[in-house]
Parts: sequence; C-alpha cells; structure tokens
Amino acid sequence: MLAACLLGCFGCGSKEPAQAGGVPGGYSIHGHVVDWSTKQPVAGATLSVKRDDGMARSATTDGSGDAVFQLPPATKPHIVLEAQKQGYTNYFQHIFRTSGDIPLTIYLKQGPAEGVKPVKPKDSPH
Repeated sequence: MLAACLLGCFGCGSKEPAQAGGVPGGYSIHGHVVDWSTKQPVAGATLSVKRDDGMARSATTDGSGDAVFQLPPATKPHIVLEAQKQGYTNYFQHIFRTSGDIPLTIYLKQGPAEGVKPVKPKDSPH
C-alpha cells in the first residue's frame, strides 16, 4: 500500500550536480524531491544512500529540492535510497545499478514517519 503512494521515477530529467567533481569509474544519483500533493520542491529533505558493500552517503536537498551523490565504483549493484523530512512519511527505494547517471524524482507524502521500515532483500548482509 505504501509503495502505491510513494513513487520514484527513473529518467524523469537530470539535474546539474550540486557539488563538484565526479569519481573516476563511479556514478551519480541526482535526486529531485517534491511534495506528493502540491508537486512543489521540498527543500531540506535528507537523502541517504547505502550500498551492500557498506558505502553510505547523505545529502540535504537545496531550495529547488535537488541533491546529488557522486559515488565510487561498485561491484555490487544494490543501493537503498531513503528520503526523510519532518512532517512527511519516510520514503525508501531500492536501486540496482553500478554505473551512469541515475536521475530520480521522489514524491514525499505528508504524514507521520513512524513505523515505516525499509524492505531488505533476503541476501542483503545488512
């Protein structure tokens, strides 16, 4: 049911990186966070990514609702992305990629964050 309310959209338009410098052989995730009902950008949302190899990063969206992660090369393609902002339900998405740019539009729905847990794959060591 939660998955039906919270959608991530691949290929919804790339944003310019908010931070400089790529990682040789790495890739980037461009997150654009919007309010589910108003479709307006959500500034100050925390986006976190964690890979199966233990690499983790977090960033805060800017006034346009954008955040960018530059990630080092990966041997395992599984990433868990989490988006959080007070007053909104937490959002989780599994991403299976190890290269190229990954543009995402993330829709946050207003509501409590309590009780929302990420779904972990059976073979995940975390």
